[in-house]
Amino acid sequence: MTEVLVKWSAGLLDGAFEGEGQSWFRPDQEPGTSAWVRNTSGAICALEFICPCGCGRLCCVDVTQSEGGDQGWQWDGDLERPTLRPSIWCKVTCGWHGFLQRGVFRG
Repeated sequence: MTEVLVKWSAGLLDGAFEGEGQSWFRPDQEPGTSAWVRNTSGAICALEFICPCGCGRLCCVDVTQSEGGDQGWQWDGDLERPTLRPSIWCKVTCGWHGFLQRGVFRG
C-alpha cells in the first residue's frame, strides 16, 4: 500500500498538456498535488489532483457535502485534510484505486 500526502496548489489545469486518450498531464507536479475547484457561485464543486501512482495524470472528482447524494464523492468539508467517500478508482486511465483520508491518498 502506498501513501501520498496531499500537497496544495493554486490550480493544476494551467500548464497541463493533453496526452493520449484525452488525459491531461502535469509531470512537473508531485503525485498528490491537489487543488479545489469552485463553481461560478464560489462553492467548492470538485477536487483536482495529480494521480498518487506517479503517472503524472491530472484527475478530477466531483465533490458534495450532502449525504446520500449521487453527484460525485462525499466530502467531509475539511479544506486542508479532506476525506472523500467512496474510494477513487482511475479505471479509465492508469488503474490507480485508493482512498483520500484525512489529507492522505492511500492505495
